[in-house]
Amino acid sequence: SKLSIENAIEAIDAENSLLIYPEGGRSPDGWSRTHRPGAAFVAKKTGVPVVPTYIDGTGTILPKGKNWPSRARCAVVFGSPMQSDESEDARSFAKRIEARVSELAEEFSSGWWEARKKAYAGAVKDLAGPEVGAWRRRWALGPKPGAETEKSSWP
Repeated sequence: SKLSIENAIEAIDAENSLLIYPEGGRSPDGWSRTHRPGAAFVAKKTGVPVVPTYIDGTGTILPKGKNWPSRARCAVVFGSPMQSDESEDARSFAKRIEARVSELAEEFSSGWWEARKKAYAGAVKDLAGPEVGAWRRRWALGPKPGAETEKSSWP
């Protein structure tokens, strides 16, 4: 909203750090949502860099619909700061940030070298997941972290 953007700009002008989740809310199914251009707009307007960040495991800590966090592990991967080009608008900058976050997710899951090769080949997976039904999207994520996949017969 306009008020949120004004508040963000005021916070940056007051030399405060600011954390913005550009997806606009928690995911209902574990897949990322498309980044909204608000964070990119604020960065362009104020001239501050954006530090792309991938966070894995938050869906286990505080899933959508829950009001209290659970104890679980999460991982945070920070990328290099990104600056907006003068020629690009906020939407294209947001897409560039989103692409970099996808690369960070790939780096987390397969390692730095594999992620670099996939980024060079243009084969980095989209964090938004497959465009299929909800059950298929959940299935594509694999078993929930911490869930046993096989019961042991030994006590």
